[in-house]
Amino acid sequence: MKSLSKKKILITGAASGIGKALAIEAASLNCFLVLVDRDESGLIAVEKEIRQSGKDCKCYQVDLSIKTEIIRLAMEVEKDPGTIDILINNAGMTTRRMPFLDLDDALFQKMMHVNLHAVIECTRAFLPGMLKQGSGQIANVSSIYAMLGVGQRIAYCTAKFAVRGFTETLRQELRGTGIGVTSVLPGGVRTNITRNQAGWEDREEQEKAAKVTDRASMTSPAKAARKILRGIRKNRARILIGPDAKILDLLVRILPASYHGIVDAVLTRAEKKMMKS
Repeated sequence: MKSLSKKKILITGAASGIGKALAIEAASLNCFLVLVDRDESGLIAVEKEIRQSGKDCKCYQVDLSIKTEIIRLAMEVEKDPGTIDILINNAGMTTRRMPFLDLDDALFQKMMHVNLHAVIECTRAFLPGMLKQGSGQIANVSSIYAMLGVGQRIAYCTAKFAVRGFTETLRQELRGTGIGVTSVLPGGVRTNITRNQAGWEDREEQEKAAKVTDRASMTSPAKAARKILRGIRKNRARILIGPDAKILDLLVRILPASYHGIVDAVLTRAEKKMMKS
């Protein structure tokens, strides 16, 4: 794409974090925005900020863990003129670190629905319109945890590995159609993801963990958004966000059989810091 100006862009998880930053940055590039999140108050705040900047957007409150909600979203969006030019599947959730057998099935399945199935179903909903017009771009926000297995993050890693596989396979399948597909692999980004994690019983401990995560996160949401939109415009196959993502990617390539010990040592150290803070 030569420019993102006047492109119709749909962003999931747009009420906070990277999604919100993407919405604000895309508005500054003169995109028409379709914003999706289950957080109604957050969506209203983002919409207000964008409209105050003189730009337009349309917001939809949707629970992406429910397939029928995604179908409803697609039907509503199709009522408006213009096909979605860019789909950014950004919405996601995680849990605190916990062993596999301590993670109950309902929470595991919800992680799969939000982090994986929603990506697949949103793509299924909006890809036909792109194919019909012969152009478009899909960007799926996975994680650096799609590159390496991390103990006690099994649901998140499982979903994000699958998102990466889905994205890379779809890119191959759509070659020659005019549709680009991009895999986004963020490292630590300063969002409220830890404060929104499921599985915490002690809110004070959760806040401690969030503060440690904030200090360790090397990239702001605004910087991540700029890099993602630049990569989309250039139809990058993969976008690594943050120096930590690049370091971990290199670590896995160099030490594919032994990186686990290094990663575990780093996480254990971070947890000890959290307990002392």
